[in-house]
Amino acid sequence: MGSRFKLLIFSLLLFSAGPIFAQTKILDNSGFAPGNLWFSKEPSVPGETVKIYTLVWNGSKDDISGTASFFDNDKLISKQNFILAADGSSKILSAPWTVLPGYHKIYAQITDSSGGPRGSKAITVSLQYTKTEEEEEFIGGSKETGGSTTTAKSYTEEKLDFAREYAEANLPEPVVGTVKYVAQNIADTRGEVKGWSEKKAEELRRELSVSPEEGGKWMGVERPFKYVMMFLVSLVALISGNAWLFYGTLAAIIFFVFRFVKNKFFF
Repeated sequence: MGSRFKLLIFSLLLFSAGPIFAQTKILDNSGFAPGNLWFSKEPSVPGETVKIYTLVWNGSKDDISGTASFFDNDKLISKQNFILAADGSSKILSAPWTVLPGYHKIYAQITDSSGGPRGSKAITVSLQYTKTEEEEEFIGGSKETGGSTTTAKSYTEEKLDFAREYAEANLPEPVVGTVKYVAQNIADTRGEVKGWSEKKAEELRRELSVSPEEGGKWMGVERPFKYVMMFLVSLVALISGNAWLFYGTLAAIIFFVFRFVKNKFFF
């Protein structure tokens, strides 16, 4: 009975204390037109300046005023103040944005707002739509020209840059730090494997350059195996020396390992 009585007293105190706390008035049908964000032109060239536009509107019964802030990757680009009369007024706001290479998450947010019935003193209010949808853009650097191979390489590098910068902008810092640590270790391992395989291939190449007469007995027995070994080592050197082949092969190995484990132990 004691614990139930304490719970009853706590509940009564909680509900009775509710009206004591001041609440910000929320105005429906006001703020940004949902998802409304567009550019003066599609940003694609680093260094150019484009305008970001959005629309604020007020369908409530109160007059409102506020400040709309434009952000790029959570960094402030510009601020615009606005005043909107009640019952359906609207205004287009804009901010200049200088395009830089890399990943961008563009959005606008109402960071300050007040309002009230016409003729009354304005109070702090919260609008129904205080943030636009986020527009994600990736601006690549200057593209090289030099055939389909160079174009494919530029495209792949651009996608990898997008994935890296997207992760840095959207994932928690501990996750990003772990991914960077693992990626750096993989890159270091690739360099070590490349150095070892190139050195080993050169040693085998020198050994196989010896004529059968000079090589003695081993040339007849071990020579075919050394050719196979040189082929395998050269293949490893080729894969580790090319980022596309290395990470593509690594991804394929991981995929097949996970599929084997899944099929072997879970289904």
